[in-house]
Amino acid sequence: MKMRPRWVNMVPAMITVFFLGIGMPSGVGAAGFALLFHGAGETAMAGAAVAHVEGPAANFYNPALLADLPGKSLELSGSFIRPSGKFISSTTGRVDSRENKDFFVPAIFGGLQAGDRLTAGVGIFSSFGLGTYWPEEWEGRYLATDSELITIHVNPNLAWKVTDRLTVAGGLDFLHGDATLASRLNLSAFGLADGRQEISGNGTAWGGNLGLLYRFSDHWAAGLSYRSAMDLDIEGDLTITLPPNTPPAVAALLPSTPAETVLKLPAQGFFGLAFAPTERLLLEAGGIWQGWSRFKEIRIELAQPVAGQQTIVQEKGWRDSLVYNLGLKYQLLPAIAVSAGYMYMETPVPAATLEPSLIGADVHLLTLGLQKRVDFKRLPGRGIFALSYLHEFIANRGKDNQVGAATGTTANGLYKQDLHSINLSATWLY
Repeated sequence: MKMRPRWVNMVPAMITVFFLGIGMPSGVGAAGFALLFHGAGETAMAGAAVAHVEGPAANFYNPALLADLPGKSLELSGSFIRPSGKFISSTTGRVDSRENKDFFVPAIFGGLQAGDRLTAGVGIFSSFGLGTYWPEEWEGRYLATDSELITIHVNPNLAWKVTDRLTVAGGLDFLHGDATLASRLNLSAFGLADGRQEISGNGTAWGGNLGLLYRFSDHWAAGLSYRSAMDLDIEGDLTITLPPNTPPAVAALLPSTPAETVLKLPAQGFFGLAFAPTERLLLEAGGIWQGWSRFKEIRIELAQPVAGQQTIVQEKGWRDSLVYNLGLKYQLLPAIAVSAGYMYMETPVPAATLEPSLIGADVHLLTLGLQKRVDFKRLPGRGIFALSYLHEFIANRGKDNQVGAATGTTANGLYKQDLHSINLSATWLY
């Protein structure tokens, strides 16, 4: 049997790994690449806001809570996120640090009572994304350098107060995503310097969501919400940049070409139990289930053959994951409240398919927050201004597998990560 030259196997493998960067953010590997926090008040309680309402960001956590808002409500929020990370090679001991890049994630939420028992709401936020940036010369440069995904999620909802104790809700989910990804291309088999591969693409997805709230008494309430799985169809152009001295025969084998893939986004289930032992103190415990097991593989379709291949498949084998959270809020003064929260996130990423565009690891997360109520003198209604701080204590994760071996490096070693976030919200209730 005729053996295939090493580069024939190497180049499609590198392109496969390159596509794995789609949607792989830094610092949230425990949640896959989902963004689970919106609204500074809810973030201050570590997202434990499924069974009690903090504000219009209930559109994200549990739309059934919209029925507990006054006639009109509007919330503007934003999160300033600073992730960081470093890699310690198990082969050479060399230390490479990720390039620090701050992210700003804005969101807007609103609610409007449409009757005694009907409330409409809408949320515009980012539910998946961020990015990972490694130096151009780091050990794993053939696996990943730049990986970025930006999503816009539009989610209209309708909440119906069936009884004084029971509220149900439902809505539609529309997602738009833009991805820009890059890595180095190992051309040493041709005696050439590194090339570069980059893709810019975008896609859309549709889904739906449901919510339920039940009040057992004035002190106890339970909430459930569900977001359906979505398929994000990403279409773009794979651009391969070769060194100036590349022979025409090699360039013909490595063309730039349109490419597409489908990113399997998980279903999500939120649950919470709230307890208010006094008028000043509120506690909520709950969690999130994420159906990452549908993310079994990445299948890439190329419009033109690259090194003789048009379809490339990379196994992922992610597993479903759980998140647990606990939050408390204390009304310190009539117009001032303080909050705190804790969350534990287990990663869905197995050791066998771990790779550096997303180093999934378990996370312990702590939050603190402050809320200030303002009664407007010249405007109707009142305002609530919230500030919160979030710190992810991300477990170190070692990579010891063969992902990337065909590219010329596995980048096996120890990965360390950290993340800080400041969150602000301004809410108007009328």
